[in-house]
Amino acid sequence: MMGDGGSLGDPYNFAQNKKSLLGKIIRLDIDNISSAMGFADLDLWGNYSVSGDNPFAEAKELQPEIWALGFRNPWRCSFDSERPSYFLCADVGQDQYEEMDLVTKGGNYGWHVYEGPFIYNPSTSLWGNTSASSIDPIFPVMGYNHSEVNKGAGPASITGGYLYRSVTDPCMNGRYLYADLFANGTWVGTESPTDSGNFT
Repeated sequence: MMGDGGSLGDPYNFAQNKKSLLGKIIRLDIDNISSAMGFADLDLWGNYSVSGDNPFAEAKELQPEIWALGFRNPWRCSFDSERPSYFLCADVGQDQYEEMDLVTKGGNYGWHVYEGPFIYNPSTSLWGNTSASSIDPIFPVMGYNHSEVNKGAGPASITGGYLYRSVTDPCMNGRYLYADLFANGTWVGTESPTDSGNFT
């Protein structure tokens, strides 16, 4: 998981730039450095290769490590142990909204065009903007406004958790547990129906 670089509002638009690894979920193959998509052929950043089914692996002008894009600051991602295709990532918001995303191959999660489900208007843009009509954003499966959590201390900061899979508390089985740096509790996201991606 890679944040957008840390500048207020992603002024260089790294999260939407497929030539940058910033603001992305990247997928590497650290075991197979001799593959056809290896670091020697692709001028990658390290001693690894890239799976040939990464969404941009064959686009020579783009970063082949990218799995998904459009993130501000993904903080704690996890796979569901019963459904490995369920990959949930918290993404810390800028000013207004904290989000939880169900990450899929090649998905664009909107930042800095959107902050959660809301259009984001950056105060400065030093390196090109991306229009809302030019992307097909995937909106969060869960989220909340800052004011719902943190009424006076400043911005909220979501922390991703896990889909609970244990017999210790059978009533919690299949529910997603997560928290916020500024909150006094832990929250539960409930998916209904199962496998729908619809959480409350």
